[in-house]
Amino acid sequence: MKFANLRIKDIDYAVKYTPSKATFSSKNKTSHIIGLQISGTAEHDFGFQKLMLKEGTIYFLNQDEDYTVKVFEKGVAFSVHFTTYEPISSHSFAMKIQSTSDVLRLLEKIEQELKSPESEHMVLSHLYALCSLYNEYFKSKYTPNNERSVLVKQYVDAHFKDKTCIADASALCGVTVRRFNDLFKGWYLTSPNKYIVSKKIELAKLLLASGPISISDVATMCGFSDVYYFSKCFKAYCNITPSEYQKTYNKI
Repeated sequence: MKFANLRIKDIDYAVKYTPSKATFSSKNKTSHIIGLQISGTAEHDFGFQKLMLKEGTIYFLNQDEDYTVKVFEKGVAFSVHFTTYEPISSHSFAMKIQSTSDVLRLLEKIEQELKSPESEHMVLSHLYALCSLYNEYFKSKYTPNNERSVLVKQYVDAHFKDKTCIADASALCGVTVRRFNDLFKGWYLTSPNKYIVSKKIELAKLLLASGPISISDVATMCGFSDVYYFSKCFKAYCNITPSEYQKTYNKI
């Protein structure tokens, strides 16, 4: 399920948060987080992408994506923590916006009405409105609207396991590999290599959870030529080794 189509299950709480540490990790979250960086600066490193949260930055942090935070300037983040009926497939994102008044107004209404049990439906309505607003910001600022970018992504999604995927996509785009890297990052906020690795890891997770299969076979099926590199990438992305991930699902 994409962020644009989310179905909210519960709203846990709204909070104004000031970090007490210069660096910390967020792992195994029990809820999604949507919010606004009111002041300060902090980098959120997901392994496959880094999001810089500065004053006036709105953000969505996917429950299933772990990250480490490096605080450059201590400040305040105003966020809502919530759960959904289905997992959200959209990656975490952040973007600087010109005016935060509408966002701040909705966050304040959610915070205030969460204190009253009688306002449950109104709170839900406000959170849906906030998510819709974030989706519109995302579409207007970061969704590619030219045909070349769409065709390139479709090609990469279909051929990410191929060793020559980036070179072939660059040729399809009619540019050098270096230029292609710049274009892709501008379109999709991550490098093509990191995007491809994330696609491989997502496929690996499905294969590992599907039943007994060797780690080396999974690495090969996902386009990794080296099982050790595969294990390194998997742990960096999931904070757990492939074998540990597989054992977890075998127990379920």
